[in-house]
Amino acid sequence: MQNRIILFHKQSSSARIRFLYFSNRNSVLGFESLPNLASLIEKSTDSLNENAQRKQLNEFFGDVDERVIIDDDFHYNIDVPGEIIGVALARFTDIDPPFELAQKVNAKFCEITAARSVSPVELELLQKAYTQIMG
Repeated sequence: MQNRIILFHKQSSSARIRFLYFSNRNSVLGFESLPNLASLIEKSTDSLNENAQRKQLNEFFGDVDERVIIDDDFHYNIDVPGEIIGVALARFTDIDPPFELAQKVNAKFCEITAARSVSPVELELLQKAYTQIMG
């Protein structure tokens, strides 16, 4: 199973933070939702392979290398039956949220409060991501 990524945009002028939300699968995780039995293990000291993450992003969105920065300090492990899935955090660098990319993958940008219906594991990851973003 592939790793996951939380994607967000932070408005430079107002610091407004919006996460990419996939309403068709009620998830804030890029690539795939987590299986039902998933549970958050811990913050990982091992970094995820950034080249593999970029490859996944480019396959998912098309060429976004220049538009996304992957956070080197955000790596969490999720336990699913039979394996461990890594979760990373990445920021879109565009001046405004890239709504056209979101639309291309059947997603939209939303504030953290609008994503409260995601799974408990994803909510916990969102809280950790928000804390990381705010410093």
